[in-house]
Amino acid sequence: MKVLTEMDLRMALKSGPLTTYTVTSDTIVTPSARAFMAEKGIQLIVEQPGKAAVEPAVAAHVAPGPVEVQGGDKARFVCMQCGGKLDEKPEFMTHLRGNRLVPKTHPRIKLRGLLDLTESFIIHAQVEASQAGMGDLVKHLDELLDYTRQVLRAEVLDAALPEMKIMGMTAAEIREVSHNPAATLGIKHILPSYQMGPVMSAINIARTCIRQAELYAVEAFWTDPFGEPARKDILEALNRLSSAAYVMMCKLAAGKYGGGKSK
Repeated sequence: MKVLTEMDLRMALKSGPLTTYTVTSDTIVTPSARAFMAEKGIQLIVEQPGKAAVEPAVAAHVAPGPVEVQGGDKARFVCMQCGGKLDEKPEFMTHLRGNRLVPKTHPRIKLRGLLDLTESFIIHAQVEASQAGMGDLVKHLDELLDYTRQVLRAEVLDAALPEMKIMGMTAAEIREVSHNPAATLGIKHILPSYQMGPVMSAINIARTCIRQAELYAVEAFWTDPFGEPARKDILEALNRLSSAAYVMMCKLAAGKYGGGKSK
């Protein structure tokens, strides 16, 4: 296995201008090398056995199943950036699907990492709610946690998402309550502060993490600014999950989970 770095390209440019750069199919091209080639207008050519081909763009959303390299040989691992065959998985790469490897900075991998972080914050909020004796809130947070895991599962497996049901509400109902809490909860929109206590703070951290995950999902699935995102269901689900967390915050501030209204 070979690795092409930005330094290699800079050294090559010292010998004269480059318009193309050819690598063998077993070469790993680092992200910084790719960025440098894009900046300098250098076209990458991947040399497969018996032929050379300009490397195609790697889509963020891919179909399931193993990849076959040119020539029909099944690869143990395939680099989705350079199309090269790999016998071992490099530490800076991970599985997108099956034997398809991408850098750990790939948008979908970053999304998975943030969903994992979101789960940990929701669990932390459950701990705070449990210690405060708010059993209903613990249950509602568990529903939030379960659906967050459903989103992660749907992304990894390219599977459909089940219908959302949190706090006994559908996604549409959650949206409505989050937009107008005064009508259903008897409380105006809230602005979190330290005075609201550790439970409120913990839920708010989970909410903002979900919001960040939504941005990562847009980056991962909206690859064509003139087209539609590949997973609109995931984008909508994350939007509603953050709304659900906000509804819980409003219910907490309104005293719906016990302990009296937050001051």
